[in-house]
Amino acid sequence: MECISIHTGQTGIQWGLSCWDLFSAEHCLSPEGKIRLSDHIFSTSSLRDFSPFYRETEDGLFKPRALFLDCDDNVLEDPMYGSKLRRVDSPQKVLGTSNCASIFGQGLGHNGDAVLDKSLEAVRRLMEECESPQGLIWYHSLGGGTGSGFTTLLARGIAREYPELKMHEFSLLPGAELTCATTDVYNSLLGLHNSLDMMGCSYLFDSDVLYKTCFNKLHVNNPNHSVLNTILARVVADVTATLRFPSIVNATMEDIEFNLLPIQRMPFPVVCLQPLLHRNAECHDEHFKDLVMSCFERGNQVLNCSPKEDKIIRSCLVLRGFIDMEEVRDGLNALKTDKEFKFVTSFSKTHTTCLLNSKLVDFADNIVSVPRIQVCSLTNSVSISGIFKELTRKFDMMFQQKAFLHWYYSEGMEEDDFNNARDEMETLLVKYQNLEK
Repeated sequence: MECISIHTGQTGIQWGLSCWDLFSAEHCLSPEGKIRLSDHIFSTSSLRDFSPFYRETEDGLFKPRALFLDCDDNVLEDPMYGSKLRRVDSPQKVLGTSNCASIFGQGLGHNGDAVLDKSLEAVRRLMEECESPQGLIWYHSLGGGTGSGFTTLLARGIAREYPELKMHEFSLLPGAELTCATTDVYNSLLGLHNSLDMMGCSYLFDSDVLYKTCFNKLHVNNPNHSVLNTILARVVADVTATLRFPSIVNATMEDIEFNLLPIQRMPFPVVCLQPLLHRNAECHDEHFKDLVMSCFERGNQVLNCSPKEDKIIRSCLVLRGFIDMEEVRDGLNALKTDKEFKFVTSFSKTHTTCLLNSKLVDFADNIVSVPRIQVCSLTNSVSISGIFKELTRKFDMMFQQKAFLHWYYSEGMEEDDFNNARDEMETLLVKYQNLEK
C-alpha cells in the first residue's frame, strides 16, 4: 500500500530532502536511486518491498513517491538544498514565482492559485502510478504563508478528488528562535484549523524545542537549518518505519489512527525519540528499559509538554534495532508497573508496541549518533493542550488589536475565517479538559 509524500514551502522542502537522504540510506539506495548491493549484508529487510515509499522507473531506478511544492523558487538559491532539489525529476516539483510573505491568505489566495493546477496534476500522476494508495503524508511549517495557506488550499482540492484518501502530516510550529514574521501566530492557528478538518494524524514539532535539543543534547551552540533538519529526519524515519519496513505488527495509516487516535478531531500525538546524542559523543549501550522510561520524561519530547504529567489516552512504542526479547519484556513490565502514569479511564491502560529488526544507519550531513537500539514513543496525551492554550493566548492578543488583519482581508479572507478557527480551537481545548476530569 503506497504512501505519497508532499513537501510544501521552503521548510517542508528542506526538511523533506533530509528525510529522503535518510530513507534512501535505510533502504540501501544511492542518491540516484540505484540499489547498493554491498549494504545488503546487514539489511535484508530493506529489499523486501520498496513500493510503499518508492516507485521503480523503466531503467531500474527507485524514485521517491514525493512532490516538492512552493509558491516561489527561493529554495533553489540555498547552497545545500538547492543542488539536491535540482536532482529531483521535473514532474515531481512545482515552483512558482511569487513569495507568500508569511501570509496565510496569500498561500490560500492568488499565489497559491498560481501553482494549484500544476500541483493537482502532479498528485494525479503519482496516484496513477499506485496500485493501492493508502494516503498522503505532508511536511510543512505552520508559520509560513505557503506551508499553512497553500497546504490548506491543496489539501482541500485533493480531498474533493480523493475523499477516501488518508492524510497525515508532520508540521513545524514556529518559535522565538525560528520565527520570521509576527503573523506566524495567525498562520499557525489557521493551519491547525485545516489539520482538524483534513488530517487523520498530525505530528507537531516545536522549533524552540529543537533548538534546546541542539544546545543541551547535541552541544551545538549555533545550529543551522541542516542540523535541525537532521534531527527532524531522524524522528520522521522512526515514525514512518512501520509504513516502510516489515515488522511483527505491520501498521497502515488507518491502523495508526485506529490504535492511537480513538477520538475524532483530536489527531495530535506527542512524539519522542531516544537516545538523541551527537555522533561524536561517548555512546553508552543503554538498556531498552532506560530508553523507554526516558521517552516520558519532561524535556525529551519534540514539544514543550510531558505526557506523563497529564492523562494518557493511548500510547505506542516503535522499537528499532536488534533487541533481545527478554530486554523488551523487562522494559514493558517497567512501564506497566509505573504508578505515575495516568490513563483516561475509558481507554486501555497499555502501551502498544511495534518491533522492527532493522539496523539503524548513517546518512549524509548527519550529526546525530547511530545507536544499537532506538525507541520512538507516540503518545496521545492531554498534555498537548498546553501548546494550544499558549497559541490561542497569543492569537487573542493580536486579534483583539486587529493587528495585521488587513494583509489577510486584502486576499479575500474575512473576519469569520479567524473566528471559526478560534472557535474550533476552543472546542478542542474543552475536549481535552473533559478528558482530564
